[in-house]
Amino acid sequence: MQDEHPTPEVPEDGMPVSVRAQADWPLDQIKELALKLYVRFPFDEEEHPERWKDLVREAFIIFDNLDEACKEILKERSEDRRAAARTQDAYQKLPVLVPFDKAVRYITGEKRTDRARSKFIKLLSYEARVTQFEGVSPKLSAEQKRH
Repeated sequence: MQDEHPTPEVPEDGMPVSVRAQADWPLDQIKELALKLYVRFPFDEEEHPERWKDLVREAFIIFDNLDEACKEILKERSEDRRAAARTQDAYQKLPVLVPFDKAVRYITGEKRTDRARSKFIKLLSYEARVTQFEGVSPKLSAEQKRH
């Protein structure tokens, strides 16, 4: 019978397992960025000897943040490509003028018109609450603003 909670093995570097694994960036890149930071924000080495370590820490933070930002941008770009593919698909499958019911069925992906309309109306009412038109006059009533 195996133990449900085995004792974790301690890695050779002595870091606890609970610490989030971060990428170990190449030291050449870290040094290059730290030197660029030093050139941009010089300091007196005699007065601030620990500042070198701060520069290296900042370089690691920059690379970590860049890594996360790149992942987010890649995700956004793939979403944009999917939206563009869907638009292209609509251009190919639908004629220039489409009856409303057919367009609603295409947009919602439903085959039955009644289901498609209810989904479409729900989508429109939800979107209206999320994004508000910026040019609305503050003097209008709440009902007029929604309209």
